[in-house]
Amino acid sequence: MTKTRIYGITIGVLSLALVAVGGYTVTQRHERNLYKSMLSNSYDRAFREAAGHAANVDSLLGKLDVLERPEQTAPLYAEIWKQSDAAHSRLSSLPYAMNEVVEAQKYLAQVSDLAYALLLKTLDGNALDEADRQNLSQVRALAPGFADGLTSIVNQAAVTGGVPWDDLAMTEQTDEAGIVPEALLGSLHSVTQPIHEAPMLIYDGPFSDHIQTLAPRLTAGLPVLNRNEGREVVLNLLAAEDVEGVEWIGETAAETGAAVPVLSYAVRRTGDSEPSLYIDITKQGGIPLWMLRAPDENTDGTRLTLQAAVACADAFLKQAGFADMKYSYYEYAEASVVINYAPVVDGVLMYPDLVKVKVSMADGGIEGCEALGYVMMHGPRTIAAPRLTVADAMTCVSPKLAVQGSQLVVIPLGSYREVLCYEFRTVKDGTEYLVYINADSGKMEKIFELLVNDYGALVQ
Repeated sequence: MTKTRIYGITIGVLSLALVAVGGYTVTQRHERNLYKSMLSNSYDRAFREAAGHAANVDSLLGKLDVLERPEQTAPLYAEIWKQSDAAHSRLSSLPYAMNEVVEAQKYLAQVSDLAYALLLKTLDGNALDEADRQNLSQVRALAPGFADGLTSIVNQAAVTGGVPWDDLAMTEQTDEAGIVPEALLGSLHSVTQPIHEAPMLIYDGPFSDHIQTLAPRLTAGLPVLNRNEGREVVLNLLAAEDVEGVEWIGETAAETGAAVPVLSYAVRRTGDSEPSLYIDITKQGGIPLWMLRAPDENTDGTRLTLQAAVACADAFLKQAGFADMKYSYYEYAEASVVINYAPVVDGVLMYPDLVKVKVSMADGGIEGCEALGYVMMHGPRTIAAPRLTVADAMTCVSPKLAVQGSQLVVIPLGSYREVLCYEFRTVKDGTEYLVYINADSGKMEKIFELLVNDYGALVQ
């Protein structure tokens, strides 16, 4: 989940005690269905937007076939980079366990990185070589089928009432009886199959296809848990909760080859007739990967401060085993706040190792957690000393910006690449910007506008 789209649900309260038990159960079921509907709608919207961006990529790649001059192709490379990156971002909002989504993201990351590399090459006045043309030909060959396939699913969903995300997600899992439910729209597999079968890009550059063989760093070498051991991990994680029962739902089937196999559980708190919390932990190591609960109602109007919510998230992360975490950005979602965390390693903030925690602003309860970035990327790293001092790097910041502060960070680039940068917090005419200067070369890698308002602290 790169930006969360989980929204709070109000639970009705009845005043009569005898009616409360039955009424609460009916209301809880109704609002859980509403909650699932809103989550499904957010998936539908993200998928539609991804399909639109993919169609734009296909059209732009086609235009490259008839253009040669650098002043004509450079804007196209820039737009392809933008559109493929946007499609990749939208797909990141979909259920992470789906192998087909991973394949689609792999293709879009390749296109994005290739377009960026060719843009820089063109701007430097260098002509494309044979390897560049082969790579363009390869991504171009896949583009029409990929875009048309996504659009076809969107069109089918418009007729059938939406993509059945629950069924699609479950194609990656098997239940206790060993039954794998069929997805109603399994055509997503046929869309991404050509990508899976395509050869790796024959290129030694930054967008080489290592994402296909990427394995989670955090769980490497850790023991594989069975369902009972996983249940104990869940109970320990929720030790502060009033838990009555933990039900094993299923696990990732081995034959799917999913990047992060999981054990899935439903948790029922005391007094609940149905589970109110769902959690996935990694089969290797038992690391909390994803958690979601239906939020409780706040009946007295209490609203925590951001600092109090951060303290609750800090305590949860410590209990979950995530060490030396520092929060950065946050976003309010009705009665909750989603806080982004990254670990600090040897004084360097590691943005690729992201963990998101959703906290109730009513009572500080943890309503959600997503740690895919942390599980995939966190592990031993050798961080070389930067070649540039902070003073040297500051000279690479535009003189139009007033620098307010700095820190050393690692930021992610396409295809899971990383680069050591100085993050400069700057301001111009009351607008704040985050500028990322490569700590070795002085190149500006990224610049974001920092938005701090009633909705949170976000970048764009």
